[in-house]
This record gives sequence, C-alpha cells and structure tokens, in this order.
Amino acid sequence: MSEAGRELVPVVTVPVHRHGRLWVVELPADGVWTCGRSLDQARERSHAALALAREIGLDQVTVRVRLDGPEMDALEQARERERAALAAAVVRLRSQAVPWPEVARLLQVSQREARQAFAEASATTAG
Repeated sequence: MSEAGRELVPVVTVPVHRHGRLWVVELPADGVWTCGRSLDQARERSHAALALAREIGLDQVTVRVRLDGPEMDALEQARERERAALAAAVVRLRSQAVPWPEVARLLQVSQREARQAFAEASATTAG
C-alpha cells in the first residue's frame, strides 16, 4: 500500500509501574490489566489486551510504555522547556545570519538538531 493510502495508526501510551519483579500495566477505562517481566513483554501484552478490549486488530493501534510517576512528568516538562529554549536560540542566531555550523557549535548540538529545532519553531509559528 502506498504512503498516501495508509491510515494513521493511533499511538496509545500506557503507564507502567514496578511491582516486585513485574512491570504492571493498568488501563481501567479499557478493562485492561496485565504485566510482564520485561518492559517489552508488558508492552506486547498490553498491546494484545488493548486490541482485544477495543475489538480491533493489532495493526490498528501502537502501544508505547511510559513510567508512571511524578518524576516522568517532571522530566517530560524539562525536555519540553529545553526544546523550546533550543528553538528560540536557533531562531535568534539564524535571524542574525549566523551560519549553521556556528549555530550548532555555539549551542552544543549537531547541525541536524539545530535545523530540526528551527523547523519545529517555524512550523509552530506558521500554524
């Protein structure tokens, strides 16, 4: 099937927490409770259980696991602040006609990361 004909598959992020030697997944809204000895096993089992609970095929949903807890919330917020600060710095330097290699060197990132931050900042302001 071509890219244009492909439907977007929703990504469901499932919270996991440690209970003894197991990773536990609880999705009460979908009636899903499962676990695994590894994160991969917990993800695979929650993927199968979620597809079964929603009466859809495995190929109609993607599951990713996320550690449940305030530490992960704080980490995600810090990463978002870092992305925003990087984008602002790249935009400022590029508005001063600073070449990409120097932008990357000054901000201690690769040129690819600098260009990506610029593109994301441009997309945010455009739409």
